[in-house]
Amino acid sequence: MNCDVLTKQRLFAQTELEKFMRPYLRRMAYLLPIALLAAGCGGSSGGKGNSQSGGGEQKILRASELVTAADAQKVLRVPVRLDAQEFNAGTSSCFYGGTNVQSGNPSSLAANLYLGSTEDLAKESYESSAKQGARMGSAQPLPNLGDEAQLAKGSPATIMIHARKGRLVLTLTAVGNANTMPSLEEMKSLAKRVVGQL
Repeated sequence: MNCDVLTKQRLFAQTELEKFMRPYLRRMAYLLPIALLAAGCGGSSGGKGNSQSGGGEQKILRASELVTAADAQKVLRVPVRLDAQEFNAGTSSCFYGGTNVQSGNPSSLAANLYLGSTEDLAKESYESSAKQGARMGSAQPLPNLGDEAQLAKGSPATIMIHARKGRLVLTLTAVGNANTMPSLEEMKSLAKRVVGQL
């Protein structure tokens, strides 16, 4: 019975996060084909990928390698497991679910990476995700994190960090509960480390 309750709570947390992220993911699904068309759909243009930031060619990395279960556990302050991950040419994401054993309340951490074919597309994606985060409640810029970054906090216990570095956009979303709030300092530290690896 305990496993059944935990499974239902984990599914509830994942469903709630998916509802919250749905507009963001729809926009990403819209931007990806545009990005592929702008990149020439892998045609033989003769040139390599172009990063307008001058930092060389950027590649999408596996979100689950940049954000580990140990990282998620530090942020959420509860045991976690990797529940879902996705990786393709332009996006990478992972979802860690955790449960506060004492209260039975679910919590989760999601990491999403998007690689724009141009820096302008990455900026557009960042601005869109930052607007989504600002709708949560309080939002503020995060200095010294990539080219631009924002921290947004919502209720009851949600923290989102959006950051852009060149053509890569990172979104971290932590959802806690009334009994276990995500650690804001651990979230900032994680974002700084991940952006440093992009």
